[in-house]
Amino acid sequence: MRARFFYPSRGLIVIALVCMLVGSGVPVTPFVQSNFTAAASSAVLPVTPHTDALLQAAPSDESELSQGSSDFFLEMEVTPQRIRAGDPITYTYRYRNDTATTATNVRLVASWADFGKQGERTGGSAADQFCLEDPDIDPAENLFPCDVLAGSVVGPTITKEETQAATTLSFSIGDIGAGQSGEFQIVLDTNRTIYPEVDSAQLQLSGSASLFVDSAQPVAETTIAGLVVGPLFSLTKALNPESVLYPDEGMFAGEVAELIITVGNAVEDPLRADAMDATNVIVREVLPRGSEFVTPTAPTDFPFLYIPEQNEIRFFVGTVPRGQQAEIRVQFRKLNNTDDCNNLENREYLATSDEMPIAVDNLDPDANLINTIGIAGERFRVPLLLPVVITDIEATPERVQPGQQSTISISVASFYPEAITNLQLVYDIQTSGYYITETATPEPSLYPTDIQPGGRIGWTFDIDGTDDYNAPTELTFQLTISTTVQGRDTAAARFIVLEDETSVFPSACLESRNGAARVERPDSDTIDIEKTVNVEARAGNVYLLEDQGETVRFTILVDNPSNRPLVDLEILDTFPEIVGGSFDYVEGSAQPAPDEVLTTEGGGLRWRGLTIPPSTDSGPFEITYEVVVTGEEYYDFCNVVEGMLPADNQGFELRQPREVCVKINPDIEYIKEPATQAALPGEEVKFDLTLINNTNNTYTLGLVDYMLENGESVLEFVRVDSSRTYGGNPNVIPDLEEFDGTLVLWDRVTVGPGGRLDASFFAKLPDGDCPSNGIYRNQVLMDFTSPQTGNNYLVERTPPVEVEVQCINRVVEFDQRVLDTTEVGLEDLFTYEIRLRNRNGVEAMNNARVEFIMPRGFLYDSPSANGSDMADRPTIDTTRPDGRHVLTWSVPSIEASQQYLIRFVARAGQLVGTQQALLRVTDPANQWLLQCRSGSLCVPEGDLVYAASTVQVKALHTAEPRLILPGGDCLATGQNLTYQLSLVNSNQNTEYTNTTIGVTLSLGLRYTGLITDASQNAILLEPEESLGPNGETVLTWQGLVIPEATRNGSTQRDVFIGLEIGNVLEDLTTRVSVISPDGLIPLKEDVVDPGVELCDPGNQTNVLAVALEPNPAIAEPGDELVYQIELLNFNTFQLNVNARAVLPTPFSYVAMLNTSGVTAPPDQSGQQLTWNNITVPPRTGSGDDTRAGRVVILYRVLIDTATEIDQNYSSGVSITQNQAPQVELEDDRSTVNVFVTQNLESVYLPLVIR
Repeated sequence: MRARFFYPSRGLIVIALVCMLVGSGVPVTPFVQSNFTAAASSAVLPVTPHTDALLQAAPSDESELSQGSSDFFLEMEVTPQRIRAGDPITYTYRYRNDTATTATNVRLVASWADFGKQGERTGGSAADQFCLEDPDIDPAENLFPCDVLAGSVVGPTITKEETQAATTLSFSIGDIGAGQSGEFQIVLDTNRTIYPEVDSAQLQLSGSASLFVDSAQPVAETTIAGLVVGPLFSLTKALNPESVLYPDEGMFAGEVAELIITVGNAVEDPLRADAMDATNVIVREVLPRGSEFVTPTAPTDFPFLYIPEQNEIRFFVGTVPRGQQAEIRVQFRKLNNTDDCNNLENREYLATSDEMPIAVDNLDPDANLINTIGIAGERFRVPLLLPVVITDIEATPERVQPGQQSTISISVASFYPEAITNLQLVYDIQTSGYYITETATPEPSLYPTDIQPGGRIGWTFDIDGTDDYNAPTELTFQLTISTTVQGRDTAAARFIVLEDETSVFPSACLESRNGAARVERPDSDTIDIEKTVNVEARAGNVYLLEDQGETVRFTILVDNPSNRPLVDLEILDTFPEIVGGSFDYVEGSAQPAPDEVLTTEGGGLRWRGLTIPPSTDSGPFEITYEVVVTGEEYYDFCNVVEGMLPADNQGFELRQPREVCVKINPDIEYIKEPATQAALPGEEVKFDLTLINNTNNTYTLGLVDYMLENGESVLEFVRVDSSRTYGGNPNVIPDLEEFDGTLVLWDRVTVGPGGRLDASFFAKLPDGDCPSNGIYRNQVLMDFTSPQTGNNYLVERTPPVEVEVQCINRVVEFDQRVLDTTEVGLEDLFTYEIRLRNRNGVEAMNNARVEFIMPRGFLYDSPSANGSDMADRPTIDTTRPDGRHVLTWSVPSIEASQQYLIRFVARAGQLVGTQQALLRVTDPANQWLLQCRSGSLCVPEGDLVYAASTVQVKALHTAEPRLILPGGDCLATGQNLTYQLSLVNSNQNTEYTNTTIGVTLSLGLRYTGLITDASQNAILLEPEESLGPNGETVLTWQGLVIPEATRNGSTQRDVFIGLEIGNVLEDLTTRVSVISPDGLIPLKEDVVDPGVELCDPGNQTNVLAVALEPNPAIAEPGDELVYQIELLNFNTFQLNVNARAVLPTPFSYVAMLNTSGVTAPPDQSGQQLTWNNITVPPRTGSGDDTRAGRVVILYRVLIDTATEIDQNYSSGVSITQNQAPQVELEDDRSTVNVFVTQNLESVYLPLVIR
């Protein structure tokens, strides 16, 4: 019988979360894998030298990770253990009441990481695993209800409970009798897009369960994870350089390019655990645009199917084992067409296999159709080469003045290997120039026949081929043009393939090229027109007049900077047309006199046929005129001068001026002041208003206050100050058209020169919250009566005279978030951030009380050292009924308009799924409004509203042990094998520091040394070797650092050790534990600790086998070691025997081990130890399930400190049978040696694995 792996818990994979006490002085119990019972807590790493390091790394007074009660059993199973994306998975939940009484009100809450409830089955689900919950779905057709799987319930009836939680399902089990057990199943669908990919992290689908018995605290919890597996396709493409003429540059249309497609499956080192062999691999290749598929002339390695109507080829590659790759060769010819002139490129090529997720729900039975998701290949292109190119168009000189000449040189190059004949080059001349006859070389085949700007010139020519792409055949064509002041500086050259061409070449994608001389018109040809007013006071471009009827002189300046006159310029000056105002032209005031005085509309002046000499002769040309301005006060009266060039423009351009305005602006002074610049909602504010007449005229006017809206909020008028007012009570008008706010108007009264109006009033800020910017604006206006027209209107000062009142609402907004990540691993450390924002711009808030409710199972660790305003540890309340810890801080002060940050490090719990934390802030003095920040996640709990944050907890770091067995029929004493432990970290945010690995080898599985060359990621640190309490070997690695995952993948580190089978007769086991203060590192779901079964001795009878094995087999003087005597009875009846062991002279007996099958001490006579009347039970079972009766004797022995070193010390065991008949004794493994030497102590060196 061949040796095989065996697992202590066959067919059932269970992850148990055991107690880890960090920071409390209790030794750390590392993670183990077992059923969730009290026995699980004893299956621990038997050495604890690393606990001090863990205590220092994670100090906390709230670090207990509870595993629940040993009175209740809870376990989970996931099938399949290796999951294909898009396939359903089944979670099985088993529970048992191990107490002597009935448990009442029993509930089970199931949660999952990346879980969702949705209304339909979609491959693009946002969740990785999900159920369907929609009343519109027929229950009979719902394969994935958010409920118990029909027919799966064993034991008590299971009832689904209504819950608002989006990421959990809760079930009522009711009562469970003493010793009663039960189970049920839930089936979830999986997202078909979560298949493994190269450069992405390995993904595990995980779930947790919590069992509650008449309490909000769970009595048992467990977590499980299944690995998502599939091919890790990498698909690349390369050009076979031997298939084209110029592979470094590209290919010509017409050439046949052979492309090499390489499809790999997990070809990167190390080999990822989620990779699997790919069967029925299909590679789909889509034809590049504008190309044709060339059937290979040689036999292809793989069958293929060409589908012309779909422009694709499918290659049937077969099986691609993980770690290997296949190569496909395909040929394409680029046709001579304009479909993609840049590259031979097919962006769509992909690989798929039977192991990839199903792409559609309704599968087509046609085997040639691809119904699984494909992995796209890396983008690849072959540049397309042009056979002939216009390489350059050069104008000499490039920049010319109108009338100057420029020579145009057009360079052409042929990269084609053959000669090209009867090709035509044409050049469309720029419209700002004309061709000078007989200046073209070589002789053109067409050219302009008249002397006009623009036109076309062309040459018909032949050009030789080249055998070197970097040395093309070149030709140059030239012509000369003369430039003009008009037209565009745009010209282009292009090829024309004549119909009677005698050579065939790829001409479809030939390109044109632009190039022309640039005609520069000098700045001296730009005419500037400027207009000024003889008024000094101005506001912007508005000139201010003090009174009616003032005479204003306008000056128009025309600047001609050129050296030639401008003839026949026209100037039009149009007066404003405004009701109530006018510009009256003063007859005879214009110099020169206008050709026309306009009387329609607002009037104006026109000058025609003006000759503008160069300004260098006599300065700018000047036009002046005067008008008398009358009209309503405070209105702008604007006029614009406009110049018009003659039709031929004489090479000039015209730059027009902006308009010029005047305003009759009596000097009335506005004054406004508030009594305070800040106020609370509902508080009254006093405003003082004043108007002062600083003119020599008497006016009728009144005070007006304008309270502007802030959003939909506006100040509310309350009353006037009777000690400072005039006239009657003001008129309050809200929502007047064209005004966004409220107007308060006092009476209009007569105010003489130097007179003034004063008034004061009170307004109240609206109750409730302040507006978004917290500012109320308030302007003073004037109610004015125009003496000119008698019209009344409101006048706003420019700039406005206004004041601002800051609303100082006592509001603090709060929210929270998880920093730098959205997912964490089991027991990972990460950072929460609490943000408090004082919306009051004036006052600070003091003594805010911050209450933070952690997710159940999460623990506070320490204040953050980065960016936190709070350095104190919180008060921690652990008495909440649901077990969630409540953290409380008192914030001394949050300054006005400032933000206060509390950042702290938390440790995640042991349950996967979406975990929510809650935040509430209160004011003990009850003077401030504390509210969840708008736009953040605000959730109600009872009558309160909390700010919430969520984080996904996943099994992001796992360990996978396995044994690599040698060849041969079976394993026997003296044979060697390899133990491999792979640590895979897919957590991109956590580096697992100070990681400790403990591997326990059962007695008889001898450690022979560390293997350092098995992988480039192998850990090279030698372990510490020690003796366990049951005689097993314990190997310990300490101080390891497992880096965080890369952005697009995982980090994997491996331990390889050599093992040897000792003198043993029965099964050998291993056990591994990996711990880190940075997070929990469980075994990967689809594995448990592996063991080895030795060669099956067959159906032996009348045989008693005996074996003697020491541990360790190499020791030092003064060491203790353990001997194991193993007795196997292959008979159908029990045996009674005496066992006598002889110790080497320097060895002395110490004591029996508690786990020994014989606990009574032996009779001692010198170096001889005798155990009498040992009963060896008979064999049990039948056929392949037959197992021999077994007794194991374990005893400790001390090596004398004076023992001579560097030699073997032999020990043996003999058996005397006390029954008749006697049976055959198989004792070929009853003698062993222990080699005694010195200096075996391991040296501990911390090692960082990068």
